[in-house]
Amino acid sequence: MELGSDTIRNVALDEIGAHAGLFSDTDPLWLLYYSSQFRPVTDPDRVDILSGLSASVKARLISEGSYDWYKDQIAMLAERLDGSRRTNQDRGSRILSYQRLLLEFRKIQGIWTSKRAAAEKMMRLSSAKSKVDSGNPAGVSLSISDAEVARRVLADRKF
Repeated sequence: MELGSDTIRNVALDEIGAHAGLFSDTDPLWLLYYSSQFRPVTDPDRVDILSGLSASVKARLISEGSYDWYKDQIAMLAERLDGSRRTNQDRGSRILSYQRLLLEFRKIQGIWTSKRAAAEKMMRLSSAKSKVDSGNPAGVSLSISDAEVARRVLADRKF
């Protein structure tokens, strides 16, 4: 009888370990893959999303609200991830929810990357526009004459 009760006890403990959200931190798949993939979500203070950007691009992203949008999206995703990790559900359902959240996270990252690129492009365009408005678009010295330019072109030309 004792062997039967030990078997039932072990099966029950295995079931609790597989379903309890309390043990989701010890899941091998979480430890090996998902914890590193979700690092910007689970520990957003360690990841500076504005690193590598010029001050003007940072200011533009903050002023147009893109930075706040990204922070809000990551906060919502972190809340949903925490709920998925703490809820009592079977391991397969938990892993599927991790995968859905990871796909959403990658979509958010893609949108953020395009917003960063658009802000950088707009800053380059505005600096080019200011050069054009100043009357010297290429930054060329205007002290040489047209005749000197023609001589240089003809000297460099190969017939």
